[in-house]
Amino acid sequence: MQHSTRSAKKKQQGFANSDYYSKPEINIAKFGRISVFFLLLIPLYFIKIQITVYQNHKKSLDQICGENLKKTGLLITNFAQPKEDDGFSSTLYGKLNSDLQNIDTIQLKLLGKYILETSPNYLDTIKNTFEENCSKSGLIVYGNRKNMQFNCRIYSLNFLKFTSKAFNRTKDSTIIYIQNPNIINFTVEEEANVISEFLHGLLFYHAGAYELSNKAMHGALRLNTNPKNKQFISICHLFIGNSFVNQGQTSAAINSYKDGISVEPSNSYLHYNLAAIYNSSKDIAEAFKEYQIAAQLNHQLKNPLQKVTSPETSTSKVELKKTTIKDQQKKRDTLRVLYKAENTTLTTGDQHWFIISKNQKYGIINDKGDTISNCKFDEIDYMYFKKAHCFIGQIGKRYGAFMLRTHHNSGEKWHELPVEYSIFTIQEAIEYCLDHHYKEQ
Repeated sequence: MQHSTRSAKKKQQGFANSDYYSKPEINIAKFGRISVFFLLLIPLYFIKIQITVYQNHKKSLDQICGENLKKTGLLITNFAQPKEDDGFSSTLYGKLNSDLQNIDTIQLKLLGKYILETSPNYLDTIKNTFEENCSKSGLIVYGNRKNMQFNCRIYSLNFLKFTSKAFNRTKDSTIIYIQNPNIINFTVEEEANVISEFLHGLLFYHAGAYELSNKAMHGALRLNTNPKNKQFISICHLFIGNSFVNQGQTSAAINSYKDGISVEPSNSYLHYNLAAIYNSSKDIAEAFKEYQIAAQLNHQLKNPLQKVTSPETSTSKVELKKTTIKDQQKKRDTLRVLYKAENTTLTTGDQHWFIISKNQKYGIINDKGDTISNCKFDEIDYMYFKKAHCFIGQIGKRYGAFMLRTHHNSGEKWHELPVEYSIFTIQEAIEYCLDHHYKEQ
């Protein structure tokens, strides 16, 4: 008891009280406090150093670069090692310099470096190159020319951003890949002409001069004498279509995207942007078809119209399980409660039908892009009943249906029940329709 009272008084009066602590104990306590204080100061000190370094670096960069930071950088690197250089980079630089020398918003530079794409962290090297050359945005042109193969890369930083809503947007940085295979007339002069004109198109596009951008892109297409250069041709059509979109000329944009697709069907961005036009014009069937193609070609592009995956279309044995509807109107008056599909055998089939959405309304489409139902329903459910694929649609408190018999020999024909049935009578209407209109053959 006496010991516990003494300990309590020690805590109450502090560790510096000489009546209860020895001098060594007091010194140790003071040293501990000082040590904790300095330990807390160390990370703050290093944080301050980092902030100071960053501020000094930014200040020195601003002092060194001055007005150049406000300019768009157009940087050209070597396309080969010094011993293998055929003069392509200098030829390209010379053509651009003669056209851009009087434009003070562009900083054109020929860099004495070769960027090897296979080297580790080469993208970091590219980004650092912008800072080293006083640029916060612009293009770096790099690549190689070996074995009759021309590989050109145009790296964009804070430059190529599509401003149209609902169209595919680039990130702050992206790379345009241009590959010219099996070149017939493989000369430095011809290749420099093509890339120079293409770069003019990008610069005009960035500046919002869309008519001039299209003129330059068409010029690049004319200068490209190799019809096998499909990738480059499709990229030109992509930017031509984007320029038309920004000018509100959707018909011309559609034609340009289609021209690009006819040359290079694997260009996912052509399909995606074409789908966006169809979507904005409420041509849902065509939009859905093009979105699906784009998503299959490029997994980073998603189909915004697809709500759920399609139902199974294989020979799955699926039976309809009837549920009690007692007091249903007081609870959850939806089809998912009234109808429940119970799978006895399930095998995955191809996707043939899709539920699509538009303005929070739902419709049905097949994999060919044909519209089965416009987007008019508040909710749609699928069921497989009496060997027929059925979609049940709900508007308010009324229900309708679309039915397809799987073994129908005359093709895909859907029978529609109008939206006029209650939740209590829709099942009887579907059963009657299937029994009387879809006789087994």
